[in-house]
Amino acid sequence: MRVFTPELSGSLLPGITRDSVLQVARDLGHEVEERRVSVDEWKKAALSGELTDVFACGTAAVITPVGHVKHATGAFGINGNEPGPLAMALRERLCAVRRCRGGLARLDAPDSVRPTGRCGAPARRWVPRVSAVVRAADGR
Repeated sequence: MRVFTPELSGSLLPGITRDSVLQVARDLGHEVEERRVSVDEWKKAALSGELTDVFACGTAAVITPVGHVKHATGAFGINGNEPGPLAMALRERLCAVRRCRGGLARLDAPDSVRPTGRCGAPARRWVPRVSAVVRAADGR
């Protein structure tokens, strides 16, 4: 699977949650791409079944699956309005790390997504993001 997320810009700032989600996705073997994704691209991928997950992430929400997208000219559903498998896997991993239950998280995870010695994440700002997961035509 490929994970797409908006690139950092004036309205999208770097944050620990965003960094952690992207690192965990890489750890799980997924390709991560930071770029703009148009609503038309989202809709086309959702209708074709290529788009399997859409989620928002942030400090309090960790990862929140999105099942329905409304936009200026309409709306469309994602994955039958069900949480996607990658969104839930990422959520489980990040929640385990935040609760310092290292046994639930991969022990070989980089320090950026593993609890530090005092049961906490490295101190950096947490900023909400929206990401989309798209299955490539070749099944990746």
